[in-house]
Amino acid sequence: MQTAGASGQIAASTANVLHIALERPLDHYSQAEVLRAKDAIADFLAVTVAARVEPLAETAARAFRLTGSPRTRVAQHPLDVEACASESAYLGFLSHLLDFDDMGGSIRGHPSGPVLSSALTLAAKLGATGRDLLAAYMTAADGMALVGRSVATAVQQRGLHPTAVLGALGSVLACSRLLGLSPERAAGAASLALAQVAGTNANFGTPGKPMQVGLGSASGCRAAILASSGIVGATDPVESLQRQTRSEVPSFRVHEMVGAGSTWEEKGIRFKRFPSCALTHQSIEAAHIIRQRINVSETSKIHVTGSYRVATMLKYPLPQDLLQAKFCLPYCLAIGLLYDRPLLPRMVSASLDEEALRLARRVTFEVHSDLTNVDAIDREFTEVAITLRSGETVLQRVSGTVQLESRAELREKFNQCFALVGAEDREDGAWETVHALDELASVEDLLAHVY
Repeated sequence: MQTAGASGQIAASTANVLHIALERPLDHYSQAEVLRAKDAIADFLAVTVAARVEPLAETAARAFRLTGSPRTRVAQHPLDVEACASESAYLGFLSHLLDFDDMGGSIRGHPSGPVLSSALTLAAKLGATGRDLLAAYMTAADGMALVGRSVATAVQQRGLHPTAVLGALGSVLACSRLLGLSPERAAGAASLALAQVAGTNANFGTPGKPMQVGLGSASGCRAAILASSGIVGATDPVESLQRQTRSEVPSFRVHEMVGAGSTWEEKGIRFKRFPSCALTHQSIEAAHIIRQRINVSETSKIHVTGSYRVATMLKYPLPQDLLQAKFCLPYCLAIGLLYDRPLLPRMVSASLDEEALRLARRVTFEVHSDLTNVDAIDREFTEVAITLRSGETVLQRVSGTVQLESRAELREKFNQCFALVGAEDREDGAWETVHALDELASVEDLLAHVY
């Protein structure tokens, strides 16, 4: 294994990823990092519970045959491969259905949903402790982030969904640790997991986007269980992913040496403020600021300039349903301009907001001249210019990541998610269970809050 050098760089290799994911002890992390991980689990729990407001949640439950009375989950031997995979897929789907789950810059996507959906499912069936789950989750997220720093940008530029592709890797790493796999078998399991996934950006704004996150989670769980029986793939999954990405997207960077820092350091995991694609958030934030300065009813036209990624990934000029709305910049901006926070009830309501649709028709977008290609991906900004009927123009620029800035804000989001489905009576118990996770003899109490 190659350790980090003086430059803080480390090889993004299979050996290093497996060393982190399988051998790093929980005590490696500081109390602040463990608390950040617990907060991320709380965020996962909240957005997964809130997703039950969507009719598609019940549709998916029926498809995976997960309706009816709770199932026995603890200490099942031998493990039912497809039962584990189905539960992982279902939770992964729910965790991403509202597009409200946490973000990780290292993977250009959402780290916790695909990892926790399988790890929590498998930990319950194995009778694992909360400490076991926490260690598997934190180390898998770090291993996934190491690979993400190498290939995530190229994966995204290729038109694939990093959350699905790299989420499958994070899922198999967590499950391999819970199963006690050797490095050789874990490597073979990772190859099997990656062989099953290829989430695409084409599915954004459809049920396919959250489902491909669920399927990525399921592939990791399935592959780890198969590997525990000796059914494995190639032993160089990370290098294979690097070679494939480099050969198919030669103009984009694949880094073999990357930053060695933990994803659990401050701001490595970021919590979403709005239940929509992160590329809409700067516009929503700009609209919120402008809202305080104008009479919205006097708006004549709205012009937005921003990243080339907005033009390629937010593909709906006007949405036809609420899933498309999450990937429609004009609609999301209009919601931010029209309504006070919190916006969660407005953005996951039973139907599209007619006033927001009318306002969205006045929005135009163009790529800013400084943000035309991948070299600008880490310095993106959005400028919103609103022209009033008086002829006055109000301009607002927002740069950087729009996110929750404090634990108090996260707790408020947690409460809002539970309130959305009428589960206010469960908020305190769920929050306390998550934050006592390392003391739990079984993860059953945590899983009970999900189901």
